[in-house]
Amino acid sequence: MLVAMLPAAVFVNHWLTVKLVMLVIYMVLGSFALKRGHNDRVGGVSFGAATGCMRSRSIARAHQPLGLLAI
Repeated sequence: MLVAMLPAAVFVNHWLTVKLVMLVIYMVLGSFALKRGHNDRVGGVSFGAATGCMRSRSIARAHQPLGLLAI
């Protein structure tokens, strides 16, 4: 929705680009964690990586691509 509303402004703000990319990665990893993982190990690793992608919340708060790590 943001890409449709702000087509040029999305790629000017690097933090917003990183946030949108991490959102897509989070959805793919969540899909593997919940139903596409063929065994428990794949599901567990995908769940851990998806949980790590929740860092995108700090990216939005800090308006920096590194999130709170930029401080």
